[in-house]
Amino acid sequence: MSLTIIELHKANGVALETVNLSLKRLRQKRVGAPPTILNHINAQINECRIEITRLSIINTHLEAASTIVKPMSAEDQKELKRLADILDKAIRSDMILNATLEATIALVDTAQEVGDRVREAT
Repeated sequence: MSLTIIELHKANGVALETVNLSLKRLRQKRVGAPPTILNHINAQINECRIEITRLSIINTHLEAASTIVKPMSAEDQKELKRLADILDKAIRSDMILNATLEATIALVDTAQEVGDRVREAT
């Protein structure tokens, strides 16, 4: 029997709650524990944290897997293409503007260098 994504998500949530509860109990046990037992408890706490991270990642993947994407209408596709063309044009214009500004800055830097050398020579 295979489980649905919703059932997997629910089971993973129960597992996550259980591990969080275990973590809480381990933290309580840590208070006043002798050093020999404290090292063991700290190792278990670390294992719980790792498992919580793993289960949280699985949860995120299950949520993403349950996302349903509707097909895009032809009208939306045309509008998206129009907007992409506007962005492409703006990017090209920005590249031209940046190249012009860089050339202007290089020209000003060169003129300043020429001026500095002329002042040094006089």
